[in-house]
Parts: sequence; structure tokens; C-alpha cells
Amino acid sequence: MEKQKTKYSFRENLGYMLKDLHNENKKFHGKIYGNMLCHIIPNVLGSLFATVMLKILIDSVTGTVSLKVLGLSLLVFVLLNIIMEIMKAQFEYGKSFYDNKLRYGVYHRRLIQKNLSMNYSTMESYQTRKEAYAAKRITSCGDSGISGLIFYVSNFFMSVFGITAFIAILTLSNPLLILIVLVSTILTIFLEGILQAENNQQEEKGFQNIYKRLSYLSNQTTDLKSAKEMRVFNMMSWFQPLYNLLFYDYKRHMDNITQRRTLLSICSAVVVFLRDIAVFAVLLNMYRNKSLTAGDFAFSYVLISGATNWVCQLSEIIYRFYNLHILCDDYRKYLDEKNDQPCKEIIDNIPIACKIEFRNVSFSYDGKRKILDNISFTVNPNEKIALVGLNGAGKSTMMKLLLGFYQPTSGKILINNKDIKAIDEENYMRFFSAVFQDVFTLPMSIRKNIVLNENVDEDKLQKVMSFAGISEKINTLPNGIDTKLHKDINSDAVELSGGELQRLLLARCIYKDAPIMILDEPTAALDPIAENDIYTKYNEISKNRTSFFISHRLASTSFCDRVLFLKDGKITESGTHEELMANQNDYYKLYRMQSYYYNEKAKGGVMA
Repeated sequence: MEKQKTKYSFRENLGYMLKDLHNENKKFHGKIYGNMLCHIIPNVLGSLFATVMLKILIDSVTGTVSLKVLGLSLLVFVLLNIIMEIMKAQFEYGKSFYDNKLRYGVYHRRLIQKNLSMNYSTMESYQTRKEAYAAKRITSCGDSGISGLIFYVSNFFMSVFGITAFIAILTLSNPLLILIVLVSTILTIFLEGILQAENNQQEEKGFQNIYKRLSYLSNQTTDLKSAKEMRVFNMMSWFQPLYNLLFYDYKRHMDNITQRRTLLSICSAVVVFLRDIAVFAVLLNMYRNKSLTAGDFAFSYVLISGATNWVCQLSEIIYRFYNLHILCDDYRKYLDEKNDQPCKEIIDNIPIACKIEFRNVSFSYDGKRKILDNISFTVNPNEKIALVGLNGAGKSTMMKLLLGFYQPTSGKILINNKDIKAIDEENYMRFFSAVFQDVFTLPMSIRKNIVLNENVDEDKLQKVMSFAGISEKINTLPNGIDTKLHKDINSDAVELSGGELQRLLLARCIYKDAPIMILDEPTAALDPIAENDIYTKYNEISKNRTSFFISHRLASTSFCDRVLFLKDGKITESGTHEELMANQNDYYKLYRMQSYYYNEKAKGGVMA
């Protein structure tokens, strides 16, 4: 088998997974191991009992065994089969339950904790997202990931016990049979090893990427965000060929594997055929010498086939463990990724008034093109700042830097004369409340989506909902404020419109009552009347807060104390709305361009 370069050894990763399994077993007071025995015992003893029953049946036909012994044996065999079927059913039920406990309760939970604790800038990088995808593979459904651990461990011990029992019985008959079994199984294991190596090689060659791309395209056909465009612009005309192209790559990989598997299967069949010829020759010779009965003949042959199957199954389980080792290594490497954050200051009492200073701040995503270029400005406590400029000017990037999602390429950002790098990240988030362009809600009640806390101030909640203009909509819902969101998770949920969602997020932002507020296009989905309502309330919304208002609609800037106009990563204009209009530079031109289309005298594109 082709070995892949891993951070941890096979023994270390297997030990890691077995330790998790053992810890889960302790939580359930040994029930997991007990459930595994419900798989091991019936399969080992069932095969052995079936082989013994075959011998008794044949010997009864030849007259070696009496009908009384045959009848009693059949009765015992039937009773044992009933017991073993019950045990197998118990294993299947328990396996599904304990698999999901291990998958979701341990491995998924660690991934979620890691994702939520990771730096935003680290998480956004392509390499990190690639590593996250590789790590997530161990939590895939079915027996390909950690869900198969219980089954693999059970099968491992089942194979070991089966081999031990069958070989022990065979040694009592003829040592030559043991030699035949060993040679044939070694050849079979060798062929199985080649097959597994081919599978791993194909996986490395691109199966993983093909699966990812096919899944992405398939998911887009059910994504409500893309459904409208796909239908309006008839995207299936190019979407289907793209899917077919990827599927062709998948089919080509599968054809290569199938051809090799077919060849290896033929080789394995030849090995089994030669083994059977050798076994039959030895057994026939023993039968002619009357050293065994007809029942003994069948018994020995079935034992040899069974022992070979147990060995082949054991080799397959070992290879399965190896594949799990690869998945576990990707998983552990991702969990081991460090944010490289030194111990930082925790501020117990968040100040009410916050002074913010950008001091010679520059930033670049790729190290080449500067998104922000040597920006310096100071925002006084409770000052309301409007950030305006064309798309790509750096407005949202500036706020991401302030929030600590990214670190400046050069320069400093200070809050109350303290470098924000020195403040603990989780503690630092208490300074901010924000409404972003991307809408994010949880599949919980509207109440919890606004409060995001178990302790609810009902009076405050009612005020912010009314203030954000969402109360009227909530009162029309069947369960009011306890109505849930996300129909794909909650069957009794509702779907709010874009404008309603923005009002809900605004209520969330106000409820947090943080000293610094960031509103990034908060009225983009609102109609003009609703937008004007938010503008008129802006002074009250931002009362006793330092606030930043990002908008392409320059009508909003008149409500702010100061306007910062960004162009090509620099602040080219700064002042009040009136001052910038008087200067008649870029801000003035952009404002006039927007106001032109709202002018009541504009008809047919010509000023009357």
C-alpha cells in the first residue's frame, strides 16, 4: 500500500480514536462494548455452529449419526439461531445510536468549537478552508468515517476470534491443510493490498475534488438563493454540461478502478480455485484412507473456507483502519492549528465612551495591492461617522480591521489609546454591535435571534423591536415573538422578507447596547419609507454610542457628525455633509449624481 505523509503515526491515530470510543463507553456504563459483543458472538459462534450442523447432517445421511442426535442438534441449532438473531438486531440498533453519539457528540462538536474559535482571517483563507474540508471527511455519514469505528473494531475482534477457533480445530486434522490456508490467504491479502493501494491512489488523484465539485453543483439546484437566477436566465443550458463534464471525470476514475478490480478479482478467484483443488486432494486422500467420514470431509472444507474468509476480512479491516488513520490525521492536524495569539488583556468593565484612532494604517489581502493605504483619523466618543465611497474603496475592510478580523499590514488601531492587538479577542467583541450586509439568523425563535442570550430583559426587548419597526410583523405571527425561523430545520417556522430580516438584525444590534455600533448598509433591503424611518431614528439609535454608518446612499450622511470619503484606499475628503458639498469634489459629484434621479423635475432622463 502506498503510504501517505502524515503528522501522526498509524498507532497514534488509532489510539486517539480508540480512546474516544473508550471514553464514550464509560459514559454509557459499558453498553457500547456490550453491544459490540452482540455482533462478535453471533458471527463467530454462528459460523461454527453452522459448520458443526452441516457435519451432523451429512453423517446422519451416511448413518454415522442417529436420527435422535440429529433431531436434538436441530432443536439446539434453531434455538441458538433465534438468540443470535436477537443479538444481531440489538447490535444494529445500538450501533446506529452509538455511532451518531460518537460522530456528532464528539467529532462534530470539536470541529464546531474549532471553527468558532478560529481567527476570521485564518478561517477565510483558501488553505484553511481546504484543510477544514479534509478534516470534516471523518464525520461523513455511513461507515467511511468515524461512524464505522464501532463496526471495524467489532469485526477486528470477530475475525481474530474466528481465525483462532477455526485454526485450532484444523490443527487437529492435518498440518498440510494449515499450510494450504496460510499460502492462499497470504496471496489473497497481497492482492487486497494492491487493490487498497489503487483506491488510495485514485483518492489522491482527484476523487476528493470531484466529489466536492459535484456536491456543490447538486446543492445549487436546491439553493433558494440561486433558484431565481437559474430559472430566469435558463442557466441549465450551461449548468447541465458542466455537471456532465465533472461526472465524466468521475466515470473515468471509476472505470480505471473497475478495470483493476476486475483483474484483481480474477487473480483472487484463481487463488481460491487452486486452494480448493489442493484442499480437495488432501481431504480425498484422507477420506480414502478412512481417516475421516463424509461429514468430517465437509466439516474440514467449510472450516478451511471459513478460516480463509476470516483472514481476508481481517486484512480488509486493517486497511479500513489505515484509511481511518488518514482521515483522523487530517482531522487532528486541523484541530492542532493554532491562532498564534499571545496572552492578551481582559477588560472587565467595558467603557461607555470610546475614542478610536487609526494611525498610519495600511492593509493588503494578497501582499501586493493595498486596499487601505496609510490611513489616519480619529473618532471622538459618541461621534457618528459616515463612511462613503464607490465599491472596493475599502469601507467594509476598514471595519473588519476595527473589529479585529484582520490585522493591519502596517500601522495601529487604538481604542481609548490602547492598541487593540493587546486586548483579548472574545473580550474585545463586547465593544461592538453591528448590522452587516450578509444576513445571518439562527434556527431558533425570533426572541432568541434578537437577544442571543438566555437572560432576557422583556421591557428592553419590546422597545428595540418597536424602535426597529419589526413589532407589527411579529404580532401577526402565530406564535408571536416565539415563532421560529428556518423552515428547513423547523417545520413550524416562518420565512421573513429581506426588509423584515434587516429590521430584526437592527433590533439585535440595538439590544446588545455596545459602546461602538457599526451599520454596514443597514437599509439596503428596505423601501424608501422604511429607510427614511430608520434615518430619522438614527440619532436615537446611536445615542451615547460611537457609530459608523456605511452606505452607498449619500442621503444618509446628513444624519452623521462627519463624513469620510474613501477613494482608492485613501481618505480623500473629510468633513460634514455641508462642508463636502461646498468643496464640490468627488463627494459633491456623487451626491449630485444620486439626487438627480430623485429630482421631481427629472423626466425622460432630462432635467426640466
